[in-house]
Amino acid sequence: MKRICTKCIVAALILSMGITAGIPAYAAQPQTTAATEQAAQLSLEETASQYFENYPSDKHVVSAEQLLNRVEEGESFCLLDIRSAEDYAKGHIQGAVNIPYGADVADALEIIPNDQPVLVYCYSGQTASQTVALLRLAGKDAYNVSGGFTGISKQEKAKQLTVKTETALPEGNYPVDPQLKQAIREYYELAAQSGKFNMSAEQVKKEAAEGKIYLVDIRSENDYLKSRISFAKENIPFGKGKFAKGPEDCIPVLQRTDRFSDGCHRTHDGTGCL
Repeated sequence: MKRICTKCIVAALILSMGITAGIPAYAAQPQTTAATEQAAQLSLEETASQYFENYPSDKHVVSAEQLLNRVEEGESFCLLDIRSAEDYAKGHIQGAVNIPYGADVADALEIIPNDQPVLVYCYSGQTASQTVALLRLAGKDAYNVSGGFTGISKQEKAKQLTVKTETALPEGNYPVDPQLKQAIREYYELAAQSGKFNMSAEQVKKEAAEGKIYLVDIRSENDYLKSRISFAKENIPFGKGKFAKGPEDCIPVLQRTDRFSDGCHRTHDGTGCL
């Protein structure tokens, strides 16, 4: 069966959920022995649990409307567009800097400011949420723009605030621990190999049936009790400070599902039914 080391899984889960700026650098230190690897794993879990105990009500998210209001009012913040360079060139929000999702973000950590809010948008909000987690790990006051550029474009103010003029990051130097920077780069490399940590509904269904994944439903307990996917193994509501481990030979998969009028469940990216 397919197997991934526990430390990598825990790190991926923590980062994809959104980590605050206070994570100590040891969470990203390279491990050379089984003992140090186990210690790092415990540190990651303990740190994440502490983080969720004080998880903010805004979940490090701002709405598309809030973003556009801030742009229109001339507020001081850094706006990152992490879509492709080609899509950025076709049109982006006024003042947005293009740093495509992936290793480019890791390379830019030392010039992304620490002294002002950093708002991030992608296409739909998904890869921006991962990037916000990584930026917070590096000490940035980062926020995900809900709905991404798709949601932004639906706002009435979007058209007048969409431009094609390229914007550069302001000059500045914000040192980042080299080992942490490398860990963030490796996260993006792993994301590139694993499809940005996504699985289609059909893939989840197939691999769950084969016992290759351990499916966790992270909706509220109330929603879980009302209706759930039959092979979901556990309910851990998002922000409760607990992590799914599952069997040693399985890959834990966090699943947020939505019930649609046709009676089926879809994965968070809206593809397929379970």
